[in-house]
Amino acid sequence: MMATSDQPGAAWGDESIRISAPTPTYLMAATILREGADTSRLEAIKPKGAAKLHWRELTDRLRRESLEAVAGLEGLTVMVACSPLPKKKQERGRRKCMELLLPELEALGVGLLTLESRVLQMDRKDIDMLQALKSKGAVPDMRLSHAHASDEPRLWVVDQVLGAYGDWLCDDDAPRKWGNAWEEILGRLTVLETRF
Repeated sequence: MMATSDQPGAAWGDESIRISAPTPTYLMAATILREGADTSRLEAIKPKGAAKLHWRELTDRLRRESLEAVAGLEGLTVMVACSPLPKKKQERGRRKCMELLLPELEALGVGLLTLESRVLQMDRKDIDMLQALKSKGAVPDMRLSHAHASDEPRLWVVDQVLGAYGDWLCDDDAPRKWGNAWEEILGRLTVLETRF
């Protein structure tokens, strides 16, 4: 039986590129959420008129509130950091991240990963990467779908984790603005590293 995005075994994924970090890094992460995770607190934080909740568009106060909401969801996040990232080879960084992320998620019991949609051609590259990994036997049971973040608040969860982690990479003092919620999120975050 194919899992739906509301059943256990579902994760929600996104990426963040931090060229300004001390070592330029491509980050890709997925958050595993329990069935029926309530994203209403995040939806209430989304600025009026915004299509989605996006870390880069939030004030420090709203970032703190969003991290408190994310911590309350008790999701488990797996992140892959690929560095040093050349400016012109970002898609290769994404593939290297997927090569580690997808098997790790499958080992944790995830059968369906929903990534934030980019454009059709780029989404197709993700599917091709999944098929390449399947042909090697790395992720025999993994399925991959894409959704627009404007339609799917569960994608906002991983966006917030990636945004905070990326800011932390660029500025060690950033977490002091976010309160205790960031420490809670870090306790449920696994970061895998790969070299470009």
